[in-house]
Amino acid sequence: MAKSASNSSTQPVMVITGTSRGAGQAMARYFAEAGYAVAGCSRGISTIHNCPNYHHYQVDVCEEQMVRVFARSVKKDLGRVDVLVCNVGLVKLGAVTGATSLAMFNEFLSGIL
Repeated sequence: MAKSASNSSTQPVMVITGTSRGAGQAMARYFAEAGYAVAGCSRGISTIHNCPNYHHYQVDVCEEQMVRVFARSVKKDLGRVDVLVCNVGLVKLGAVTGATSLAMFNEFLSGIL
């Protein structure tokens, strides 16, 4: 999990999932360098270094409990969420968990708002 950080009330807070590579990594770096406090997550360790406005969380977004902990941690660490970018694909998990990707996404939102 990311280290606790105080967030200026004027600094926008953005959550981006899937920041280990590709578009997610590029967006996280771009917005962090533009002054956003960016909370990014991936299943592995951070691949974004030397970027003080970036806060990394190790999360598998298909694991409901991990998403809940992530949402609570972001709220505690950064105070709020102004922008949410869902940059990972989720599969329909109904056969396994009884929940759809939409239901899990709604749970994520309710945990941070």
